[in-house]
Amino acid sequence: MRVKLKTLLAGPKGCHQPGEEIDVSDTQGNELIAGGYATAAAASAPAAQQPAAPGRFVPGVETAAVAQPATAITRAGKPARRAPKP
Repeated sequence: MRVKLKTLLAGPKGCHQPGEEIDVSDTQGNELIAGGYATAAAASAPAAQQPAAPGRFVPGVETAAVAQPATAITRAGKPARRAPKP
């Protein structure tokens, strides 16, 4: 079922903004509509997404890479506890 959100929807499957149209299960869609959080949207097939040229921004696709730090990070504060002497 396709619904148009009236409010923010956040959960384990992502975060969706008000006004966004999303596909959800029929059960979840009916619950959102009954609660006043969404309205039924016209069912339309999603447009096929063309691959982007290198260096171009594509909404919804995240391609960040992080380099490993050169040195280890130490914890500031109290030094580690030593084992008691026998």
